[in-house]
Amino acid sequence: MFSRVIFMDSVQSTTQVELTNQAKRPLNNPPFSHKVVNYTIPVTPYVNKYYLNTSTGCVGAYSQKLIPIPPSTDPPRPIVKIDYAVAPFYCELGCGGNNTNEFDITQYQFGICQAQDICLCNPGYYGDQCQFLTCSCVHGYCDIPNVCICQPADGWTGARCETPLCTK
Repeated sequence: MFSRVIFMDSVQSTTQVELTNQAKRPLNNPPFSHKVVNYTIPVTPYVNKYYLNTSTGCVGAYSQKLIPIPPSTDPPRPIVKIDYAVAPFYCELGCGGNNTNEFDITQYQFGICQAQDICLCNPGYYGDQCQFLTCSCVHGYCDIPNVCICQPADGWTGARCETPLCTK
């Protein structure tokens, strides 16, 4: 029987260290009588990615050294695995634009997901999913918040496209 111990440097860490430990005796028999159960992660697209620094070996129960996991006899070697954890909350429709952090599904181009389906929009964006940008153009449009794009062919200029090109 083996147990798994996982360490993280900090709560913001995207990398974990995993140590597989060899148990000294079967933990599902007396005097311990632990229940051995399967751990299943639900099938969901709402997961956070993280790196797992681990090994092809385990910590021996008696030697406390890295040994091959039986029945293998190959020497243990360090490996990095990618693993996923179900996100504690998510915004199903996103918070504007694309996800900007492959390790955290709550960070988007135009806002962050603060709680289940609740977005906090970045300055210059608004809406339930931060899908709108603020634009104060009189005659024109914005591609980024509050930066007007005037169409000279339409006859307007100025910071907010408010000045006519021709004053006939």
